Amino acid sequence: GYAGDLGDATVDMQRKRRARPLTNCNPSGDEADNDIVWGQVPYDDVFGPKGWCNADIATCDCRLDGLVGMFCDIPVEQTCLNQCSGHGECLHGFCLCHKGYFGIECGQRKRGVPQQAGMEASTRPWIREHVQPVPVSQDDGVQPARRRPYIYVYELPPEFNSRLLQYRMERSSCTYREFVKGNSTKSTTWRYGVEQVLHESMLLSPHRTLDLSEADFFYVPAYTACLHEVYGKNSQPRWPDVDGAEEI
Repeated sequence: GYAGDLGDATVDMQRKRRARPLTNCNPSGDEADNDIVWGQVPYDDVFGPKGWCNADIATCDCRLDGLVGMFCDIPVEQTCLNQCSGHGECLHGFCLCHKGYFGIECGQRKRGVPQQAGMEASTRPWIREHVQPVPVSQDDGVQPARRRPYIYVYELPPEFNSRLLQYRMERSSCTYREFVKGNSTKSTTWRYGVEQVLHESMLLSPHRTLDLSEADFFYVPAYTACLHEVYGKNSQPRWPDVDGAEEI
């Protein structure tokens, strides 16, 4: 939310500054001292006179993507596939494409939209190293030589990939890199970041095709999980062994 003149977090008033997120810093009780399930900190540490929402003493960690600093008051770039190719706003892993551009990475142009550099070449030079040309979308004469096998990358509804990133609580979860203070970047080591790496690699590959009919392979970018490495585990095998062979 955003804090306004009256300290409210309503979105219809004039926005003054971003409110401080409560990532893993939820109150363990309410004002009447009733317990709240999953809470981690005392009520007054959040809403009291010297609580996180009001005081100049840091009591909660700053973990949400896009904000850094002791008080989560320093905005930085958020992490998206190919940084939206420089032609879109990155919103916690989802690319809101500029007019005339589309695709999960905003890497494709509508007919009649001229090829041009994105924000990496103008207003946001700090994303330059993370924005690569999308080979399949380059104009004739600029497009690199195509390579077999051809791979078609499906555009799925966001609930299969980017929405998983939007709902994450930790900026380093589900991604392979993150922006830190000064809009510099560092690599993350969380295991599910490999899904974003693979997806981005396919989007930027010279093997990619936009023509279903000529594709040799099809890539379906459905992310399996994000935070918990035990996701999907069961006491029984997901698939039984067949004649001693294990399913992969």
